[in-house]
Amino acid sequence: MRALHKDTVSQWDGPGWRIFTYAIKLSVPATFWGKKGEYKMFLDPFLLHQIASRRDKFLARWLMASALLFVVYSVIYVEFL
Repeated sequence: MRALHKDTVSQWDGPGWRIFTYAIKLSVPATFWGKKGEYKMFLDPFLLHQIASRRDKFLARWLMASALLFVVYSVIYVEFL
């Protein structure tokens, strides 16, 4: 993305912000974010899906699933403490 000068997330980068932004965009189909050219977000999900490898998509889904499980298990742990 940076080589194509399409990386606008770097301007808003915070601790882990870029990782989760890319993971969220790769975890769901690009059409979830709207039609091509209508998005009003930090980076183009259609372009991201084009240049991402299968491994990138797998790791993005793994990160999102593990974050969700962390939240669920944390709530369950606090409830039964």
